[in-house]
Amino acid sequence: MTFTDKYLKVKTRKFHSSVLIVWAALSAAAMLIPGIPTLGTGGNMSLTYPLAPISGILFGPFAGALATMIGSIVGTVIAPAAANLGIWTFTVQTGTALIAGYLSRGKLQVPVALILVFMIWMYTLPTFQTAWWHGWLALFTILLSVVAAKWICKLLKEANAAKLAVGTYIIAMASFLFGILISDPLATIMFDLQPDLYKLLTWLMPIERLIFSLFTTILAVPLIIGLPKIKIFVGPKYDEGEEKEDDIDRKMQGKISQ
Repeated sequence: MTFTDKYLKVKTRKFHSSVLIVWAALSAAAMLIPGIPTLGTGGNMSLTYPLAPISGILFGPFAGALATMIGSIVGTVIAPAAANLGIWTFTVQTGTALIAGYLSRGKLQVPVALILVFMIWMYTLPTFQTAWWHGWLALFTILLSVVAAKWICKLLKEANAAKLAVGTYIIAMASFLFGILISDPLATIMFDLQPDLYKLLTWLMPIERLIFSLFTTILAVPLIIGLPKIKIFVGPKYDEGEEKEDDIDRKMQGKISQ
């Protein structure tokens, strides 16, 4: 294999680990940007949160969750004020990326299992034993996850921007709702939140996530469309196969062979 052959093979492969490093750095840097105040705790939700589902969609559940976890931990160190759950902030962001990665690939078993685990954990706390109605979020998250994994994920393989936007929005919403099942028990333990507070938060927190899902979609769609054009083949559409070529690459290869 000639040097040019090797160059083309590297240039057209899916993506390099350096892409994950850059994404982790971007997630960490997002912690430095002033976030949005969160309800109930008085803290802020950093812009790392909207990036988490994108990480899962682009890189898959494991690579996406790893990049998000590293970025969140580093971001917490450099901007502790932006970490609304202190050192445990990374758990919510990592979980969000993990679920988005699974759902965007049409995989449902792990998301449903994790939702049930965190729902059970939530109800071990006295606050949620009183605020029992908060469990509707877990049930709705399961329903939305089923829809996302069975039907919506297929839209992420389309070239149409509108279909990509719909697919991204639904999957982001499902992953953000799962994040609530992690953050609410943690926040309740850390800040001693009382059942009466959840009479309001139970309905307002999903509305917050609707807004974050919109922001995530606005960021994600150009990346899903644009990154493959610069030879960074990420997203569910490019999961199969180690190498991708376009017309220009094939023409170059043909000229080299002559």
